[in-house]
Amino acid sequence: MKTKLSTLLILTVLSAFLLMAMASGSSDESSITNSSSNSSSEKADIQETILLERDGVKITAKEMVTDIIWGDGIKLLVENSSDTDLNISCDSMIVNDFMITDMFYCTVAAGKKSNETLYLSSSDLKNSGIDNIGKIEFEFYASNNNYERIFENEYAVLETSLISKMDTSTNVEGAELYNQNNIKIIGKAVNEHDFWGSAVVLYIENNTDDEISVYCDNMSVNGFMVSPLFASNIKPNKKAVDTITLFENELEENDIESIEDIELSFRIINSDNYNIIDETAPMSFSTK
Repeated sequence: MKTKLSTLLILTVLSAFLLMAMASGSSDESSITNSSSNSSSEKADIQETILLERDGVKITAKEMVTDIIWGDGIKLLVENSSDTDLNISCDSMIVNDFMITDMFYCTVAAGKKSNETLYLSSSDLKNSGIDNIGKIEFEFYASNNNYERIFENEYAVLETSLISKMDTSTNVEGAELYNQNNIKIIGKAVNEHDFWGSAVVLYIENNTDDEISVYCDNMSVNGFMVSPLFASNIKPNKKAVDTITLFENELEENDIESIEDIELSFRIINSDNYNIIDETAPMSFSTK
């Protein structure tokens, strides 16, 4: 879930996705999410906190905000006292120990400052069963206009007023696909109304001390080979609810109207040294 690589794509398609989601309602997602009713959640507050201060960059968390379209977010003051224009984003974000997609990218000219809002993916929060946001972990990244790295993986943590009440577990019912090497993968459900077509929802738990990357290979749906979109990066001792995206046009070309049977194999690697942790044999399952 390296958000730095997908920021532009997210910002381009998100508005269209939100309009589609509002038009179709939330009933299609009810079977794959686990969060409690919003009426039982509380609003998280924060103290003004300096998250990062290095190489002339200072990032201060000012307050939590909620937008009717973009969802929950954090207002940030980003200051650039260096003599170089900088592009600043997040390498990764973790909320309540779950990997969450962020929507944050800003450019700050040399000697200037900017008020920004870092938004948390509403669908990721919902799929992870998070109503009460208690702890947010960041890894910040900065580059100059020549895309030369200034710093990366700069860690910061922010606790909210709900730290003692934060949601840290989710419903993990489903087909257990992998449980070795202190890594667990569960096939939870199929969302046949995903923005791109359909999506297979996975719960992934990384109980190792290393960051891992999980990929799927040789995937077929109802006996037909497909080319899914999936790569999930999970930090050490963290969790993720992620999706394997199946494109609508490919399903239509194979006359697949309903996803009944899935076969795939997983490739799991150490994200730091690229050593292969495991390459599984093909496995079949159904989430019906």
